[in-house]
Amino acid sequence: MTSWIAALGLTLLLAATPSLGTEDKAEGPSPLPITFWRRGFVSKFMLAGNFYYSQCNCVGVNVTSTKFRNSQCRLATEYEIMPVGKKPGHEKKDIIEFVGRPEDFRMVDSHQMSFSCIDGRSPLDDVSLRTPGGDFGEFVYAMAEHQKIVGKLYQPQVDMLMASFLQFRKAESFYYHTDVEAVKKIEQALIDMGKMTKGQILDLVNPPLRLREDILKLLAKPEHHGCLHIRLMLTHPDLYGIDANLVHMILKAYFSIMWNRDQIGVGAFGEQQVSSPFELWKALKFVLSEGRHREKAWVNVFNSKKCTAEGVSTLFPPHAHKYYAGNEKHAQLPEKQFFVFHPQAVLQMRQDMARFVATKAVPAKFGALYKNILGSIAKAVKLTKDFLTEKIPEYTLVIA
Repeated sequence: MTSWIAALGLTLLLAATPSLGTEDKAEGPSPLPITFWRRGFVSKFMLAGNFYYSQCNCVGVNVTSTKFRNSQCRLATEYEIMPVGKKPGHEKKDIIEFVGRPEDFRMVDSHQMSFSCIDGRSPLDDVSLRTPGGDFGEFVYAMAEHQKIVGKLYQPQVDMLMASFLQFRKAESFYYHTDVEAVKKIEQALIDMGKMTKGQILDLVNPPLRLREDILKLLAKPEHHGCLHIRLMLTHPDLYGIDANLVHMILKAYFSIMWNRDQIGVGAFGEQQVSSPFELWKALKFVLSEGRHREKAWVNVFNSKKCTAEGVSTLFPPHAHKYYAGNEKHAQLPEKQFFVFHPQAVLQMRQDMARFVATKAVPAKFGALYKNILGSIAKAVKLTKDFLTEKIPEYTLVIA
């Protein structure tokens, strides 16, 4: 039994989680098993506007999907770690420990996955595909391409496009993250403005109505973001080829949806095949990272060609990590941190974004849009990687 303690603001609720999944017993060749791992950890994350503290001593649960019934993709049996460039490093042993055993890997459908940031401070149970800035960082460049086609966007248009994309993409959630230090800086700014008193704690997920407009304005400043990729974008917009005002409008759209619990959308997420009404804010995933950056290396993760062709990607199990000693009131952070990037898997989401923009920015063509999005994001990722790997090595991990 898994017990969860969920806290929204200062309210604590105790509930039991539902089972992680059941086996699809469809006839025919055995489908590729999709394994969800939760084992022996205590951690903290935020989803659909709620903080969750989890304690678990579970075993893996195999969940199968008919999508992979005739799959040529096979469960990983080995992987290879190779250094990139000439920068010396002795992190290979640590990376092997971080990645864990191939038999414990989780195989997932890239089309249905949310993308977390590469940030090495992510809670241990945030076992996700990763790209700089997560879903939010990728969406920024889709909107930049949209703006190039239709002309300058304004806040009502960006609000509408964000809401539409949440209904368009069949992913489990839409990810954005910051960190405790950035939230503290927003708190201090509000105190300096006379809007908060010293000692008050800011609930960024559901702040008082009187603070919301000020918070949205403060999000325009780079120092108020815990995501390094977003902070770099806002600090060097010309270098990143992005309109800082557009990034700010997308931030305002995200937080406005999170704070407005009345917006209803229609969509299908994950394994769900039929579209149905849902509260838009519940499609958002907000993660609050804790602690300092101590990443030892940048790791690019590649899958076999057959798996990549079928949109199947590999995740590492959380129990592969070491843990800090602590208690259930605090997130358990990885003892050894790495920037992890899935450059193959994220292509699936970029295709989805190009298709979305093609439906909104007539007469845009999918092929040209996809090419432009790939080019602009590749430049941004390289800039962030060059900045973050200035003093640490880069490795490529190939899973076979």
